[in-house]
Amino acid sequence: MTRLSVKRDLGLQLLALYLLFVGPVIIAALIFDTFANEQLQRDVKAADLALARSIALETDVNVQNALRTVNELTLMPEVQSMDKGNLREIFSVVIASRSEVNLVYILDAKGIMVYHYPEGPINNVGNDFSFRQYYKDALTATKPLMSEGRNSPTTNQFVTTAVMPCPIRRRVV
Repeated sequence: MTRLSVKRDLGLQLLALYLLFVGPVIIAALIFDTFANEQLQRDVKAADLALARSIALETDVNVQNALRTVNELTLMPEVQSMDKGNLREIFSVVIASRSEVNLVYILDAKGIMVYHYPEGPINNVGNDFSFRQYYKDALTATKPLMSEGRNSPTTNQFVTTAVMPCPIRRRVV
């Protein structure tokens, strides 16, 4: 039986030399990959958090704008007097200038929809909305409020409603 001797076997010498040079490179590559992967995960988490903050800030701006808009509408004499000719003009400006608003409407003191803009194709004028929680909340509110999200029967879209009681005749806008 012959013993393998590293000194005499050129194949074993080349293998040992190969492992001495390539082994550390492979180990270094694995270590680098581990650190790079961890850094990449940290970067992705930071980017996700930044995106979430951006979405939250944009949503807050849209909500505050909607609340401010509904508050300003209730202070307008045309809204308080329920002049539908003027309401059409005013509400069309609101819809055109506020991308976050897709419907503006007024409920009377009993929760019946008196007017909405845009006017077509589904018409809910005359429908009773007194069962909605936002209507009930608006009856005692002194400042604008937001409803919970729901599917709108008028727009057939998922919406939240900015609500403010109108100081004259207790209409809800």
